[in-house]
Amino acid sequence: MSINLIQKEDKLGLIEKKVIFKKFIYNTIFSLIVWGCVNLYFSFILINTNKKVAALEKEFNNYTNLQKKIEASQNELDELNKKLKILKSFYKRDFFWSEKLLILTKSMPNEMWLENLKIEKVDKKEILKLNGYIYASDTQEKSISILNNFIKSLKEDEFFFKDFADINLVDAKATIKEINSVNINKNILRFELNIYTKE
Repeated sequence: MSINLIQKEDKLGLIEKKVIFKKFIYNTIFSLIVWGCVNLYFSFILINTNKKVAALEKEFNNYTNLQKKIEASQNELDELNKKLKILKSFYKRDFFWSEKLLILTKSMPNEMWLENLKIEKVDKKEILKLNGYIYASDTQEKSISILNNFIKSLKEDEFFFKDFADINLVDAKATIKEINSVNINKNILRFELNIYTKE
C-alpha cells in the first residue's frame, strides 16, 4: 500500500516543467549542433580562403621577384648599351685608314701631289682632308680635267668608296708654286678635297 502525498495539480505542474526542461535541453542541443555545423562550414571556407590567399601571396611574391629580375636585367642591358655606345664612339668604322690611303695614293695621277693630308672628326663623321697641287703641261682646263678624273676614279672604286658618303671639292684655283726654287704660275692648280665617311 502506497500513499501519494503529491496532489494532482502539483503532479501536472511537475510534468509540465519536465517537458519544458526537456524542450529547453533539446533546443539547446539542436542550437549547439547547428552552431557547430555553421562554425565548421565557415571554418572550412576560412581554411580554403587562407590557402587561396597564401597561394596568391606566393604568386605575387614570385611575380614581384620576377619583376625585380626583369628590372635588374633591364638595368644591366642599359649599362651594356652605354658601354657599347662608348666603344662605338672610339671605334666607329670597320675599315683601316692605311688601306684607304694606299688606294688613294695608287689612284693619284703623275701630275698630282699632296701638300697636306689629315683626318678630322666632326659630329658622327670622320673627314679625310686633302690639300694638293696639279701641274699640267697643257692648259688650265687640263688640270681641272685631271682633278675630276681623280675624283671619279675614287668614287668608282667600290672597295675604296663603300665606306664613304661623298667627296666634296672645297676649292680649286690657279696659284703660284715654287718648284725647284723657281716660281711658276702657269697651269698650277691648287685644290682642296673633303672625303666624308658614312655615319
